Amino acid sequence: MLVGRLIGLRAFSTSARRFGDIFVIQDAKDFNTKVLNSKDPVVVDFYADWCGPCRLLAPKLETRIGREKNVHLAKINVDKLDELAAQHEVSTIPHVVGFKNGKIIDKFIGNKDNDIIDEFVKKLNEA
Repeated sequence: MLVGRLIGLRAFSTSARRFGDIFVIQDAKDFNTKVLNSKDPVVVDFYADWCGPCRLLAPKLETRIGREKNVHLAKINVDKLDELAAQHEVSTIPHVVGFKNGKIIDKFIGNKDNDIIDEFVKKLNEA
């Protein structure tokens, strides 16, 4: 019963704070709309389902973006969108790129510790 009350209170909150969205990119047009044309910073995670380091990194990124105000996470499966991955010179995964105002701010390759992810997001916000 307490959960219902908390959800009800949250629904009526007047807070303007919006937390980052997490979405899967469907195609190049979707990438242009949700990443390049976003007014908010976007972290792009190029991954594959079979990639062990990708599976380790994903929850770290999702947790970090989930508590960040107005920074979003776009997930791109390189097996399904190989042309988009090639356009962004993805040769090793996981490959993470931070975009702000349609421009690349920073990137990293591989599974990283939480403190490095925090610094990455901070740099993206400050750019």
